[in-house]
Amino acid sequence: MIGGLTAVYVAAGRFGLSLALINKSTSAVWPPTGIAIAALLLIGTFTWPAIAVGSFLVNLTTSGVVASSAAIAAGNTVEALTAAWLARRFARGRSAFERPPDVVRFALLAAMGATTIAASVGTAALVAAGLVALRDARSIWLTWWLGDTAGALLVPPIVLLWRRESRARWTASATIEAAALVASLLIVSLLVFGGSPIAAGGYPLEFLIVPFLLWAAFRFGAPETALSVAFVSVVANEGTLRGRGPFAHVRPNESLLLLQAFVGVTTTVMLAVAAETSR
Repeated sequence: MIGGLTAVYVAAGRFGLSLALINKSTSAVWPPTGIAIAALLLIGTFTWPAIAVGSFLVNLTTSGVVASSAAIAAGNTVEALTAAWLARRFARGRSAFERPPDVVRFALLAAMGATTIAASVGTAALVAAGLVALRDARSIWLTWWLGDTAGALLVPPIVLLWRRESRARWTASATIEAAALVASLLIVSLLVFGGSPIAAGGYPLEFLIVPFLLWAAFRFGAPETALSVAFVSVVANEGTLRGRGPFAHVRPNESLLLLQAFVGVTTTVMLAVAAETSR
């Protein structure tokens, strides 16, 4: 189990760093944070060595500097442990996405609060190792923090909400409606962030996504809402990296940061709505 978690962490980390734009060790897209928090909450605290080893390997194979890689691994591990502790202490742990107040507490404390640890330690480690100029530390920190925050908000809800089998089979009408929702999400996501003339023009139409996410929240529930938000995030990230959509009007890394802020706020709101309607 530990080895498997390490492999998943490394694979996710390599993917995240493949999207690094401001520094090869810093990415605005960082799913490993969410994987680590979900593993600690779902499997147990004893899995922390997998996170530490995975983080160390990802950074060592990127920078080749042992000291900074070890420091970053320590920061990532403490971040995940702190986030998991905060989630258990203040947001009911594994059940953090089943009540609106817990969703908000998880977002503020675990996803936004604990992630300052890795961002601070990681940025300091890169500066100390001479891999980042001191004048760039602020932008590195912000990129690191927003990337970790988005990962912490997107991945754990999917893992924790889908860990249980559905208690009821879907009816034919529900299946048809779900297919319609998926098709609608795909169409509107491509319209706003894909290859459409609207996306190419960079018009500020990101709000068009909201009604369809509310559809998922009101008609299906929290698990489906978590998947819907993640799906939109994937399409939006791909389009933004290609210079399309409402956030692609500035430099590439800044575009991703604006997108991650949008994704984080939208995810929190939609999960809270879904939790309320599912009660």
